[in-house]
Amino acid sequence: MTMSFYESNRTNAESRWDSEVRTIVEPALARYTADPAKLRESSFSILYQAVLAWGPERITPYADRIAPLLGPALAARATNEPKSTADLGVGQLANLLACCSYPDESPAIRDWLREIRTSSREESTSDHWERAFAALALDVRPVYRALAGADPKAPLPLEQRQAFGGNVQGLLRYLGAAVEHDLKFAAVEPAWRELLTNFDRHESSQQLFRNTLFWIGRIVHHQIGGAPLGSVAEWVHEQVATYAS
Repeated sequence: MTMSFYESNRTNAESRWDSEVRTIVEPALARYTADPAKLRESSFSILYQAVLAWGPERITPYADRIAPLLGPALAARATNEPKSTADLGVGQLANLLACCSYPDESPAIRDWLREIRTSSREESTSDHWERAFAALALDVRPVYRALAGADPKAPLPLEQRQAFGGNVQGLLRYLGAAVEHDLKFAAVEPAWRELLTNFDRHESSQQLFRNTLFWIGRIVHHQIGGAPLGSVAEWVHEQVATYAS
């Protein structure tokens, strides 16, 4: 029997956690503490998996040490030209920690989102949609409207809710309109649940990776739902355990 997204994520996290913390996370923390400018998100990918599997408390000993490095790391990247998806990755790590109640450093990447180049025509579109949902979470309207296939200068029209299936652009457009028209959580909850139910398909097709769930969770739970930003990670964990099992 095929495992659900939640079950496969937890099983994988359990098999990798001890080894990856010892061989990747701890050495990376030592390097980046000495030189925060070199910080890369890829060294901490297990943290996203851990939060989805067990909740944010599991990563606290490491997040406590990463959080002070994010400001200097983002400041060092501000002069990078051109901006790249590696720069976006550091902002994504900052978003994860903000969703776990640490100070929010992610707004530092707002202006970068216009410069980073991604495409929906690549074999893997995860970077493209990560950038799109980051732009929505950080209210960079020209960027997320354009990536939603709309006029960057015009408000997104309200559309009747539909089953989005694999249409990530349709989901982006729907959530963007919900933010712009001040809809409540009840209006987007079915779309959010559908995303979780089908998330294993999004990930296997390389449309979305689990890192982006924290941008989308921030949009749904914090921007639309009005909950504190620091509660998003625990909420996403609980929601994945409920609807992606």
